[in-house]
Amino acid sequence: ILAGEKEVLGLYMTGHPLQKHEAQMRSLGATETASLPDCSPQEEVTVAGIITAVKTARSKKGALWATVSLEDLTGKAELLVFPEAYRRLNERLQKDAIVMVKGRLQMEENAPVRIVVAEMTPLDAEAPPLSTVIIRVRLQGENGGAARQLFDLFQEKPGEASVRLELEREREFQALLEPDLRVQPDAEFVATVEKICGKHSVRLL
Repeated sequence: ILAGEKEVLGLYMTGHPLQKHEAQMRSLGATETASLPDCSPQEEVTVAGIITAVKTARSKKGALWATVSLEDLTGKAELLVFPEAYRRLNERLQKDAIVMVKGRLQMEENAPVRIVVAEMTPLDAEAPPLSTVIIRVRLQGENGGAARQLFDLFQEKPGEASVRLELEREREFQALLEPDLRVQPDAEFVATVEKICGKHSVRLL
């Protein structure tokens, strides 16, 4: 029914095929497509959604590649699947497929944000284990309270994923810390970190 609504009307009327996957998308730390313009150029991101269109082309060397339209519950994103990735992933580039995508942002002036695809996994499949949790901490005045809250959360959520802290003080410095900690970055973990450090402060790899 939903597929028929989309084909005839150009939109979903009675529901959305991604609604039953919303909790899984959150637990995977997928970035909403509406938030991609707020990310940094060349940033590695994870997105999830439904493929709405696939267009193939050939490079100057004759290799196939594709541009893919991906829709989530907040908007749309354009994916670039270049020849090397296309050879690995072309069987997954099917209209109406629900997938998780990892890639790097491509930002150009006066052009929409695109994602250069590295990996694509069916969302219904068992997700690969998350290996790293990246938390962006913007330093403003005294952040001792935030540090203590994060530390307490790490103790409450032991797991297998390593932790990387990206510390930033605007116009002053950036620093990267990799404490010897392992956590379980489930949906509750991500939501709590975003309460402490702000929306979109967590990336999962």
